[in-house]
Amino acid sequence: MESIQNTAMKAESKDGHDGIGSFALRDIMCSFDADFLAEDHCRAWIMGILHQDKSRCPECGADIFRRLLPSFWMGKRIRCRNCGKYFTALTGTFLSGCHFDFREIILLAFMLAVSVDDKQIAATLKISAESVRLWRHRFEAIEQSKQIGSGD
Repeated sequence: MESIQNTAMKAESKDGHDGIGSFALRDIMCSFDADFLAEDHCRAWIMGILHQDKSRCPECGADIFRRLLPSFWMGKRIRCRNCGKYFTALTGTFLSGCHFDFREIILLAFMLAVSVDDKQIAATLKISAESVRLWRHRFEAIEQSKQIGSGD
């Protein structure tokens, strides 16, 4: 069973940089098509939402060294040349520590968006129904924070 520890709100690094995004279930529904079944497409979509083309260390906010950018955008573990912290592109985001591949993240979000039963989602993704429930709450919190932020 996976651990869900992070909040759905925007994270802020120690130096005050924010910009780490999240996505709501409606964002998946607006973008979902057959291409979403490809790992590369899922990764690119999620990374674009989370980082909005900004590649920074989640600890110190330093720009990622050019040589490490391909690894960062592939979701691999890299080390900050400035502070020495090891991280991936998901570190410090609401997906940090989720242990899903990018296709599973999209599938989970899509199934939640179309109100598939938690037990069915759990069986499909081979996780516990409790984990699905926690993810549902996380996405609901994201939706609420986006509504508050937009003034709806």
